[in-house]
Amino acid sequence: MPDATTANSNSGDSGIAVEEAREQKVEDSPILEKGLVYFFLRGKVNVEHPESMDDVKRSYMVLRPLPQGTKLVDGKIQDGGKNRLIAIPKKRLPSKGYEKFLTFVEVPEASLEDLREKHLKGRTYQTKTAGERTDFPAQPIGEGVYAITKSNNERQSHFAYMLTIPEEPNELQGDFGLKDKGSFVISVRNPQTPAPPNVGIPDPAEYPKEIMEEFRGLKWGAVQPKHLDYQNTEILFIGEKNFPHEGDHKRTAELDLLEEEDEKRVAHLKGSESVFSDLELNKKDFLGIQTTWG
Repeated sequence: MPDATTANSNSGDSGIAVEEAREQKVEDSPILEKGLVYFFLRGKVNVEHPESMDDVKRSYMVLRPLPQGTKLVDGKIQDGGKNRLIAIPKKRLPSKGYEKFLTFVEVPEASLEDLREKHLKGRTYQTKTAGERTDFPAQPIGEGVYAITKSNNERQSHFAYMLTIPEEPNELQGDFGLKDKGSFVISVRNPQTPAPPNVGIPDPAEYPKEIMEEFRGLKWGAVQPKHLDYQNTEILFIGEKNFPHEGDHKRTAELDLLEEEDEKRVAHLKGSESVFSDLELNKKDFLGIQTTWG
């Protein structure tokens, strides 16, 4: 007799199975998208293996969405070509509640091979003053499972992740902002409103009319997976509610205001443990796998 998993799952050549028990929960779930996430660092010129964030030139995050309710089969996942490359101009993740970092979608849809060979690869070139220079390939520093979830706030969503590799982040990974699990408030910028000073990109995303109407003229909106399908979509990441202890940061009226605003922003994250519980199920599917990258 087939076991319950076999009897209640469908699999094909994709290397994943969709379990009916998980599928049935999708409709009522606050989760908009789940998948695999990879974090990369590229060293400065002629630095192959960064030892600290001072050695880092660029940072990236790759999102690899998977159908909800999926489970690994035979340790393989077929590349669906829907991978997204997210650039992190600040080079690290927000680590405190008052930190807000703007990221953007550099590549909205690509195969893993295209990302490796066109966007994350290295190059060697000549300069008149310094001679030969090398930009080494971006190095993977972590991977895990992620979820984008709904929020009670119409202008915000929630991004949560749990690491599968490494089990314990080293000093460089910790300085980048990786933890065993993390969560952020995220919002998408209306490209027809003024960009924040010194952080806007020259060619903002071009959305169709129906998406622009959903902003209703507001500067920020809740992130939905469809936004990530457009190049140069700007996503604001706001750090977890984790303010410094007294003495670690000079208290100011502005900081007090930010703290009050953050308490309102992350109020909906109190229920995030249910999201992490769901991610824990997905994490177990990938533990023991050396890597799912390529």
